[in-house]
Amino acid sequence: MQFNYETDHALRVMLYLAEKNGQASAQEIGEVTKLSRNHAQKILRNLHLAGLVAVSYGSAGGFRLARSANEISFLEILDAMEKTTRINRCLEGRGFCSNYEECNKKIETCGVRKFFIQAQNQFDSIFGGTTLQDFLDDSFDNPEYMKNLVRSTFKD
Repeated sequence: MQFNYETDHALRVMLYLAEKNGQASAQEIGEVTKLSRNHAQKILRNLHLAGLVAVSYGSAGGFRLARSANEISFLEILDAMEKTTRINRCLEGRGFCSNYEECNKKIETCGVRKFFIQAQNQFDSIFGGTTLQDFLDDSFDNPEYMKNLVRSTFKD
């Protein structure tokens, strides 16, 4: 799995807004993140539609985080920018199994599906448990933070 180019830029746009802790124009965001103003606007539009970025209109308008950096997860950004964050098609809904005829008969007991559900839960827990603030704090060099993040995926 590899995130698309837009998602990488969206994370950087969100980090810039979090660092700035205020409003910025699409032009400013584009310059800082090395995007054209139009490309920045496209990304900002998706982030706004997802409720992650607030917009102010007018001559003094611009973009800012819709919530604080410690309330916005990396998973929310992924969900806003990626077509899907499911690691396998069978998690998208019924009918997307490569072995649909057999799987549909035993969907609750399919070992492959059970594996993908567990892996998806780990993915969602790690990415959902990582906030913009964690990036700003450079938490990933902290062994205790990483242990707790991984350990939290095994609760439930």
